[in-house]
Amino acid sequence: MAAKFLNWALALTLICVLPKVRVAGAQGAGRAVSVVAARSGELDQTVRVIGTLVAKEEVLVHAGLDSDDHAKVVEILAEAGDRVRAGQLLARLDSSRIEIELMQSDAKVARADAAIKQALSQIEDARAVEVQTRSTRDRSVKLQAKGAVSNQALEENETALMRAISAVGLAQQTLGMAQADRLLAEAERSDVRSRLARTSIIAPNAGFIIRRSVQLGALGSSSTEAFFSIARDGDVELSGEVAQAEFSRIQDNSSARVELLDGRAPVEGRVRLKSAELSAGSRLGRIRISMPNPSGIFIGAFARADVVVKRAIGVIVPDTSVVNLAGSDRVQVISNGKIQTRVVAIGVRSNGLVQLNSGLSAGETVVLKGDNFLSEGEPITPVKVVFHVPGEAQAASAFAPVALQ
Repeated sequence: MAAKFLNWALALTLICVLPKVRVAGAQGAGRAVSVVAARSGELDQTVRVIGTLVAKEEVLVHAGLDSDDHAKVVEILAEAGDRVRAGQLLARLDSSRIEIELMQSDAKVARADAAIKQALSQIEDARAVEVQTRSTRDRSVKLQAKGAVSNQALEENETALMRAISAVGLAQQTLGMAQADRLLAEAERSDVRSRLARTSIIAPNAGFIIRRSVQLGALGSSSTEAFFSIARDGDVELSGEVAQAEFSRIQDNSSARVELLDGRAPVEGRVRLKSAELSAGSRLGRIRISMPNPSGIFIGAFARADVVVKRAIGVIVPDTSVVNLAGSDRVQVISNGKIQTRVVAIGVRSNGLVQLNSGLSAGETVVLKGDNFLSEGEPITPVKVVFHVPGEAQAASAFAPVALQ
């Protein structure tokens, strides 16, 4: 009976003691806390630019005819979105009236050519007469010295020579007038040919057509609306506005990461142009960001870019690891399984990460969330979490949990 009582007493003692042992063990290990290892890397501080895609250079294609020389559009050979080459025919105007003028100009040139030929023939005839009359006059002079020719006959021969010389001069003047008429007719014909060429609407450069405004039957001249708008060489860039405080930090040729927001991967670009003034009302400054031109992009599409304004190399931790207490930035480091608080100097913040200039070394373990009220020297059970620095292949989340320790 005494032995049975002793067994029951021992069992009751174990039931009361064992739970206390397990609880004490859990308290000794400390609570589970997510931690990360500080990384060494490069971090960019950026300014977000939101805007639309525009042509780097938009070229307007007009009809080249004067306002009093307009003609109807009879053919359209290109549409918005088409890629064109320099010199490609885009549209055609009615040229029938100008073609008639060209025929008339051709006739004037031909008539001037005929007049020139006639004048040359007259000069040749007049010179032949001059040679003959000069020979007659010279012979009369010799015979008159011998008394064989009268003074009257000599005077008649002199007069005939003067008339022949005058005829040569007159024929030469006629040739000059014919040549001048020919130059005038040729100039008129060149002008008509130029007007005729302008009835063909030609692409002045390669690129793609942004919009087509012309319609069949419309009257076309230099004073009417542009027929086509072409993105020169197909170059597209992001045009966006930035607040004054951020605008002053952006430099020409700064690198940028452009997102087209259509599911494709971001592309690298550069700041090509900053406006020389801010908008008077909004105090916004406009910038242009050049970028590669992937296929399938649309003028006017919404896009955004992160422009690099500062680049720093150093120790990087998640932004949540740093807290500000009593005016100083601090992180909680895990040293020998216990919490140790350190003051750090912040360099650059960007995209949920922070680069530290001092106070922490790469490889040291810090608490992921520094505002979880952990006490100095408190033991913890670390739960390691991996984060990625810029330039690394990233998972779907910026922070990926790994095996518990």
